[in-house]
Amino acid sequence: MVNPTDNPPYKPMNGHEPLDNHVSQLPLFRSRRRAALTGFFGLALALGLAACSQSVSIARLLSDPSHWNNKTVQIHGTVQNAVGLLGEGMYSVSDGTGKIWVISNSGIPGKGVRVDVVGTVFQGAQFMGRSLGVALREQHHKTH
Repeated sequence: MVNPTDNPPYKPMNGHEPLDNHVSQLPLFRSRRRAALTGFFGLALALGLAACSQSVSIARLLSDPSHWNNKTVQIHGTVQNAVGLLGEGMYSVSDGTGKIWVISNSGIPGKGVRVDVVGTVFQGAQFMGRSLGVALREQHHKTH
């Protein structure tokens, strides 16, 4: 049970007091240290989730596609070909060890651009009746 004397009453905002005074009165942010730790752990969690994808060479993906099927990976390479319309389409990436098609609905980088791609590996990709084999379903990409 909460003892009412443990928590000081909330002060009304009158326009003359800094907002920090009111935020620090909320139970979650009683101290600046707790607020800083909350922010730190939130950032650490976000970075940890982003780091869940394993960086692999394209040759490694293509050598054992069943091992990588439905797994999130990161590849690095250069865009070789790109086909798209209104920000959706596909592009092939080569890293010097092999080439793989990337299916995207978040923009298509231009030919010759260096990219880092995070996506899910899948088999049986087809485009206009043509089998592409192993491909990545893009989650996001970053150009250099």
